[in-house]
Amino acid sequence: VKITSAKAIHEAPTGEAGTVATLSAKGAGLLIVNTADGKIAIEKLIPEGKKEMTAGDFIRGRRITDTDRFESIGESI
Repeated sequence: VKITSAKAIHEAPTGEAGTVATLSAKGAGLLIVNTADGKIAIEKLIPEGKKEMTAGDFIRGRRITDTDRFESIGESI
């Protein structure tokens, strides 16, 4: 997955880096992921072999849950 649009959220992480902190599939979607020192709100991304999509489309298409995790190598989502 390549993230093409995201914003930093200046809050303490609520889980391990890479884990989903908050998500909503409504509209453009809301996908907030914990980082080592905060959180990021992913707005748009490009899944491997796909076109750019909103976080909402990604959540609906991949059925992302709050137990999923992004990893830097060997991505699990």
